[in-house]
Order: sequence, then structure tokens, then C-alpha cells
Amino acid sequence: MFRDALRFDPVKPSVAVYDIDGHCKRTFDADKIPEAFWCRLAFVEGGRTVLAYPRNWRCRGLASQSILPTDPAARTIYRLSVESGEVEALKFLAAVIDVAIHVDEQIAVSCGDGRLYLANAASWTTGAPTQLADVVSPALLQWSQFSKELLVA
Repeated sequence: MFRDALRFDPVKPSVAVYDIDGHCKRTFDADKIPEAFWCRLAFVEGGRTVLAYPRNWRCRGLASQSILPTDPAARTIYRLSVESGEVEALKFLAAVIDVAIHVDEQIAVSCGDGRLYLANAASWTTGAPTQLADVVSPALLQWSQFSKELLVA
């Protein structure tokens, strides 16, 4: 006998940003982001911008991988401007696996094809992040708090 499973499908994110007093500073309706995906959010640029990027799944070796994207088609990181309400997209060739944000606004991105990228403010303008390395498989990322060293696992 099979047990009924409840499945949660990804949806287009809808984001609201509040200040410390509980007042809504900006809302980003679901129609601002063109794709449905499971996302994480992070403040950058001193809280003036929010990044929305795909989540990952630590699958403990299933499918011969230690980490997989929750949405294999989610290859975009979105930059949401709290001040202007604009939404910008930075697309990658493969699914985004992990994102690490350094205090100086450098953004490291690991993709499902094993490539590592570095993005900064200029990347949003050019639409082209810098490829750092090819580490063969998807990786988890963490910046050092004290230097510009990036841990790749």
C-alpha cells in the first residue's frame, strides 16, 4: 500500500521588504520574476538590494551527488532594488547550486555543471559573471570573514 505524498511545487516568489519599525518599504509582486523556483533571499549593498537565488538540496549521495538543485531549470539570480523597485536577472549556463556573498559585495556562484563564477555590481550591467574555476561537480561555498578566501566543498 502506498502512502499519499504531499508535493509542494515551486511558485513565482513574491517579496516584501520591511523596515525596523514594521513599515513596508517595497513589495515585489510575483509578476516581477518570470519563473517559479524555490528561492533564498539575502540583503546586499547595505540593505538597498535583495538577491533572490535558487535553493539547493543536500541529498547525501543520492544520484551520485552530495548536493543538487531543488529546481534543475533555475539558472538565474535576481537582483531586487529596494529603492527603485527594479528587478535585474543574471543568467548562468547551468542550474545554480550555491551562492556565497562576501562583505565587499563579491558573489561566488556554484553551478550544476561544476563551474564556479564570481559576480559583482558590474556583472549585472554586462550580464556576464567571471568564471573562476571548473571543479568538476556542484559545490557548497563559504567566504572567509577575514579575507578574500573562498571555501569550496
